[in-house]
Amino acid sequence: MEIIKIIDLPESFPTADVVTKDFFETTNHQMNKEQVNLLVKSLAFRKKTIIDDEEYGDNWGGHIFAKSGVLGTYLVAVNEGKKIEDYFLMIISNNPTSILSRTTGRSGYSCEQIDQQYWKGPFQDLAYRNPTIYFYKPSDDFPKIKDLTINSVKEVIIKNNSITGFKWDARLNTRWCVTNEGKLDVGIDPNIYPMTSGTNYRYTNYMVATTITYAQYGFLNYYVAETPYIYVGHSDSTTGGGKYYLPFIGLRYRLGAAGEQTAYKLMKNVGLVSQNEKEKVKSVRSEMVYTPNYTDLDKSEAEIVDLLDFGETLTDKEINKVKDILILNYGYDRVEISKYKDSDLIDEMKVLHNIKWN
Repeated sequence: MEIIKIIDLPESFPTADVVTKDFFETTNHQMNKEQVNLLVKSLAFRKKTIIDDEEYGDNWGGHIFAKSGVLGTYLVAVNEGKKIEDYFLMIISNNPTSILSRTTGRSGYSCEQIDQQYWKGPFQDLAYRNPTIYFYKPSDDFPKIKDLTINSVKEVIIKNNSITGFKWDARLNTRWCVTNEGKLDVGIDPNIYPMTSGTNYRYTNYMVATTITYAQYGFLNYYVAETPYIYVGHSDSTTGGGKYYLPFIGLRYRLGAAGEQTAYKLMKNVGLVSQNEKEKVKSVRSEMVYTPNYTDLDKSEAEIVDLLDFGETLTDKEINKVKDILILNYGYDRVEISKYKDSDLIDEMKVLHNIKWN
C-alpha cells in the first residue's frame, strides 16, 4: 500500500448560517429550532477552544489534529496501483458541515442520523474538532491515464483541481483521547459505515490506510486509551450509547481482538480506571494469583505455551511476545530479561501454565 498526501485541509470556523445552508444543500434536511440552537452552541465552543488558550491550551486534545498536520486529502494505491480499482481517496476532515453530514443524507442506516436517537453525536464531534474520514472509490468517469501510477493519478487530480473520477463510498469516525500514559492521542472507531454484510476488502484497505496515516503522524503508539469526555452520540467502541467514555486500543497491543471488553481488560492491566460506571475496574496486583483459563488463551500465547511444553528455546521475538503477555494478560508492571538469559522468563510462563518438564 502506498499513500501520498495531495493537499492539506485547514480547520474552518464558519457561522451557523453558513453551516445550516451547506447542510441543507448537502442533505436536503432543514434543521429545526432545537438543532439550530445546538449547532450555535457547538460552533461557539469550537471557536472558544481556539481563542481561549488559557483554558484550552496544549493540554486540550482538540488541537492535535490541526497541529499535527494530519488533516488533508490522501491518495492511496494498493497492489502497486496497476488497476483503476486499486485506488481510493481518503479525506480526513473536521469541517463542521462534513461532520454533520457524515450519516444524514447518505446511504445506509446510522443511529446518529439527525432524525435518530443519537443525533447529537456529530454536533459534539464538530465542537470537539474530531475528524471524520471519508473514503472515495473510483467511479465510471475515472480519468483515462496511459501510464497508471499513483503519481500520474495525483497529477490529474491536482491539474483538474477536482476529485472527479471518484465517488463517496464510506466513512470512519476518529476522536481524541488520553492514553494509559496520560498522553493525548487518537482513537479509531472499530467499524466503517455504511455497514455491509460479509467481508468487504475495500473496508479492510480503508482501515489499514487510516491506521498507517495516523501512525505516520505520531499517533496510535499506545496500549489503551479513553476519551476524557462522555460521548453523547453512539460509537461502536462501546455497546451502549449516549453516556459513555469511549475506550480505544492502540498499536502497541495486537495480541487479540480490539473490542470493548478487551479495552477494559487492558485498562485494568496497566492501572487505568475506566470512568464508565458499568465497568468497575479493580486495582492491579503485580503478582500472579490465579491460574489462566485455557479456553480464553490468545492464539499467540497458546503457541508459546506449546513451545514451552515441548521444551523449546524461545527466539528473541517470542521472548518479547512473552513480555507483553506477562504485562498485558497478567498484570505485571514491568518485565526485564537479559537477551542471553531467558530461563527466568521461561520458568515464569511454566509456572503460570503448570508446565512440568526437566
